[in-house]
Amino acid sequence: MISDARSWTPGEVVEADLCVIGSGPGGLSLAHELEGTGLRVLVLETGGLHEAPDRNALSALDSASRYGAETRIENTRRVGGNANVWHIQTDAGYRNVRMVPYTRGDFAAREAVGSPGWPISYDLYMDWIRRAQEHLALSGSFRAEGRNDLAAPAFDLPSAGIETHLFQFPNAEAYLERARKRLEASRNIHLVSFAHALELIPDGSGGAIAEVLGASEPGREFTVRAKRFVLAGGGFAVPQLLLSSQRLSAAGVGNVHDTVGRWFMDHPLIDGGELIPTSRSLFDRAALYDLRTLASGAVMGFLAPSDEALLAHPMANLNLILFPAEREFRRNRELSHRQSLGFYSAIRIRDALRNRHRPLMRDVFGVLAGADGVVRKAVDAYLHPRSNLARGGWSRLDRPSARFDVFEVLHLAEQAPRRDNRVTLGAERDRFGRQRVKVDWTFSEEDYQRLARTQEHLARLIEASGLGRWEVRRVEGRPDIKSDSTGHFLGATRMHADPRQGVTTPDCRVHGVENLFIASSSVFPTGGYANPTLSIMALAIGLADRLKAV
Repeated sequence: MISDARSWTPGEVVEADLCVIGSGPGGLSLAHELEGTGLRVLVLETGGLHEAPDRNALSALDSASRYGAETRIENTRRVGGNANVWHIQTDAGYRNVRMVPYTRGDFAAREAVGSPGWPISYDLYMDWIRRAQEHLALSGSFRAEGRNDLAAPAFDLPSAGIETHLFQFPNAEAYLERARKRLEASRNIHLVSFAHALELIPDGSGGAIAEVLGASEPGREFTVRAKRFVLAGGGFAVPQLLLSSQRLSAAGVGNVHDTVGRWFMDHPLIDGGELIPTSRSLFDRAALYDLRTLASGAVMGFLAPSDEALLAHPMANLNLILFPAEREFRRNRELSHRQSLGFYSAIRIRDALRNRHRPLMRDVFGVLAGADGVVRKAVDAYLHPRSNLARGGWSRLDRPSARFDVFEVLHLAEQAPRRDNRVTLGAERDRFGRQRVKVDWTFSEEDYQRLARTQEHLARLIEASGLGRWEVRRVEGRPDIKSDSTGHFLGATRMHADPRQGVTTPDCRVHGVENLFIASSSVFPTGGYANPTLSIMALAIGLADRLKAV
């Protein structure tokens, strides 16, 4: 069942066995797993079925935030969450996303990089991953070995330090349509749109949550009473709600030890430089590393450190995504700041129109100011068409070796959890009167040094394999971070067995609160390099199993 909270009478009280706050892939997975159990499940979603810019604006950060060079951080407040903005092009359309699970090395404690590890079984996690794949209509292993459907070989990498993994690409339109139909037909799952959770209200002891105060619009409040509550919002929304719930303590809910908002991480996007093949024929043998659609779905190979290497060396986990390019590709791309502003404004306008909502006026003005940058990029794309993070297809050329000279290397990198990288509440307030999230985050000098050591170590392994020479890119002696954030908000309510070192137990229950659980990227104790969505869904599935068993 799907309904709209704006039809509720102000002051209305609704009861359920379980209240889930958030309807992104995590919340939807939890609801799907509880279908037919007899539990009365109420799912609250801030937005509606379609894009609502005024709801998206609730995610804007306090202007005093310190977040590297990032000035524009937004989430989509809508049924389906950020699945609505997946934008990678495959044969299934342009609404896809790159997915891969975390590695066994990510789960291990690695003192050399400040990683506490994950306090849950990796094998059990992978069982949940396989069930999450079913939700997304994905199949097959994320490793090249053992798969006979790839129709292309992996690179010959004799060293145990580096190996080939596979991305898979679910389609958002198909996934969200299946989810919508399940919700509409459900007898025990009730999703309520335009239902914005404002505050968690504890019982008199503070040991449990009694109810949630919400509102459909400012001044139109309602109350949800339930036996158990799950916070399934984004990596900022979850700590914001905990910190905003100050009925019994000014520190908020679950924050006895000042842990809520701590250890925040993101995945910087890094320009790794160029891999120059020993032989140009490598381009003709590298189709596995292109984004291709097979009978089992879209896949793309990439390189990453092995688990053994992560445990043996003080390395950051990262991936190496390879894109064939001409030798002069950097010079052809160069734009001034004004031209870059115009180009990226044009991309945001395109994405807004694809998602059927009105572009922001600042992007319209950005395009007008940097129109020559838009034209220059369009001409370059026509004269030098190449794959990028949003599309593949280069391996369809008859002889890629006749066209390309180098592989451009891009990667997402792990950031070590640091207690002082944190999320708090700022002084500014949103239209519902709640304090906005304030971020205090840096990519530290230690992070830079660890990343540089990792790149150099992997460069030696690549050269030893005979593939070629990786010329690692440096800017003023440091790795070249193209974007401080890829929108992967991790760790601000991390799981840890010790309540002084984390917010949730290994079962995703908030320490000290018996009926409050979290299914979000905010519980991740380490960052790895993977898009967190698949793992959010896996943790939600595991949580559903525990909720059904109690």
